[in-house]
Amino acid sequence: MIVIVIIDILIILFLLYKIVHEVKNFKQLDEEEKDIYKFLLLIFIFPTTLWLLDYYNVFSLIFPKYSNISKDFDWLSFIATYSGTIISAVFLVIVTGKDRRANTDSIRESQRPYLDISYQKIKREFLSAEIAKHKNNVFNHGGSDELKSEYLVLCIKNNGESVAIIDTNKTEICLSYGKNKTEKFLLNFSINRLSLKSGETLYIKMCKKELYGITKLLKGSNITYSKVYYKDLFNRCYYDECAVINNKIEIIHDNELINN
Repeated sequence: MIVIVIIDILIILFLLYKIVHEVKNFKQLDEEEKDIYKFLLLIFIFPTTLWLLDYYNVFSLIFPKYSNISKDFDWLSFIATYSGTIISAVFLVIVTGKDRRANTDSIRESQRPYLDISYQKIKREFLSAEIAKHKNNVFNHGGSDELKSEYLVLCIKNNGESVAIIDTNKTEICLSYGKNKTEKFLLNFSINRLSLKSGETLYIKMCKKELYGITKLLKGSNITYSKVYYKDLFNRCYYDECAVINNKIEIIHDNELINN
């Protein structure tokens, strides 16, 4: 007798432990997974509740002739039919959910932005023509826009299939000029984000006066490094990191996904 009581107590403690453990896991699930858990819990609670109500003859207190109905009622058949139906429904929900997530991931990948980054010396005439065609794709950074015949420009072209939303407050650039002078800074535009459609190019003119002579760029004025942060329409974040190594732009990280 004592052994049975001890076993019952251990079983109860184990069940309590599992319940606490599952409650902690439940809080970390997303909304869809929480709904599935709630549904599964309801599946087990419903027949168990019915069985307990029938076992303690609760229905007879409400419906006096209930016993006449329940005499020939086959609980085993009911549970088997109920379980089979519910398991099929749950399986269908899970499979449908996986298919939906797979389709969503496929759409996200097909709509992924892809940036092509370059450091260029561009004539003023070309930039003026770009401003005339696309008023919001040429920006100045680092000083007043003094008229020069050429500019040092960070070019960002979106070769992907969807919009790239560039985070200007995180994007880093490094310049070199003069006698081995370097300067690393964030873009920090007055606008926090720039939207770049598929096929569009963004031109960021480096206007720092130390880069230029009277009208042209001084020798040794270059962009040597950049790290551009951006996200897609699904709010997934990426970054591209490039650096000049042996007088050539090398890609360090290309369209790198950032795990949020």
